[in-house]
This record gives sequence, structure tokens and C-alpha cells, in this order.
Amino acid sequence: MMPSENQPTEQVTDELRFRSYRSLSRLLAYVTEPGDITAAAAAVGELEQALAGLRVEAGSVLIQAKRWLATGTGEEVFRRLRVDYTRLFINAYPKVPAPPYGSVYLDGGHVWGQSTTAALKMYQAYGLDSMASCQEPPDHIGAELEFMAYLTGAALDEAGPHQLVNGQKMFFQQHLGRWFGVFFNRVQQHDAEGFYGSVAAAARPFLEKEAEFLAEKEGGGIT
Repeated sequence: MMPSENQPTEQVTDELRFRSYRSLSRLLAYVTEPGDITAAAAAVGELEQALAGLRVEAGSVLIQAKRWLATGTGEEVFRRLRVDYTRLFINAYPKVPAPPYGSVYLDGGHVWGQSTTAALKMYQAYGLDSMASCQEPPDHIGAELEFMAYLTGAALDEAGPHQLVNGQKMFFQQHLGRWFGVFFNRVQQHDAEGFYGSVAAAARPFLEKEAEFLAEKEGGGIT
């Protein structure tokens, strides 16, 4: 069936999905220098455009994210963002509100569980050994989003546009799709007015739509 005027083509849809995953992976990475704030603002803009193209309602929360990034000098915003990232994802009393590791939600609260090893093996199956050498465990939310960006981006290759569809479905259904909801819900609860709360509010409807999209999609890939 031909797409309607208001419906993006399959190629455009996959490009927008790739850009959404790529932007989210960048926005949920730890900021290391003030220059990262400029990159974060660019990623918010890219995410806003991509989600609009996918008909995902997230414009208002991403406007809030852009305003948050513009509330001071780059150095000031950088310091506040690091404090918030640490409080939400790394270290807080009496416990971390939103651990960013899939195994915490899939393996009974443990970091680096069986699901972590399974995610790592899938990265390696696609030749992404570099993801195994990262400082963070391979089931960090940013790493899993980055892997989905890789899979969606590779699927755009004219030499094999359907080659990696099964990989997308399998990884999403066995890993990211099983824990993003509770994770982003925690982020929103503990950072309702903050930058990461806004990112979470945009990520959830996108990934909910992805769950439906991938359930209907057919293709081939590493199994």
C-alpha cells in the first residue's frame, strides 16, 4: 500500500527512528565537559524534529528541556546537569532513584546480571566489540539506545534494508522493551521539573510506539 500524503514512507520512518534513538542515547550519557551542553541542545533539537515526524507527542516537554539548558551559562548548566545525573543515576541517599542498568529491573535488582551478559553477546554478534570495553555496563540505558540506533541506521543501507529487522525486534523485546517503562517512570517521578525528567517524558511515548511498530515489522537478521 502506498503511503498517504501525511504518512512518512518506510525509509523516512526508519531514518526518523534512527535519529530518535541516536539523540536519546546522547542525552542519557554522562556529561564530561561544559561543551557537552551545546551537544545536548543539538540532540534535543534533533529529537524534537524526529519525534514530530513520527507523530509522537513530545513537543512541550522538549521545549521544557531546551529552556532548562538555557537557564544559565554553559558552565553553570554543566554543573547542575552533572549533579542531577549523579543524584538520579549514580549515587543518592538512601538509594539511587533510577538505576540506568537493565539488569536492575530484569535480574532482581543486581547490576551485571544474566541479562547484561546477554546484551553484551548481542553487541558482539553484530561486531560491536567496542561497546564491551566501555566504562559503563553494556546494559546502561544509553548503550541499549545506542545499539538500537546502530541497528536502525544499518537497516537503512541499500544493500540490505531488511537485514537487521529481526535484530531490532529481538533486542527490543528481550532487553530495552522490558524495562524502559519503569525506568523512565522513575526518572519522571524524581526529576519532574528537570532536564532528565523532560527527556524521559519524550522517550516513553516514542518507545511505546516502537513496541507496537516492531511487533508488526517483518525481516531477517542474526538470531
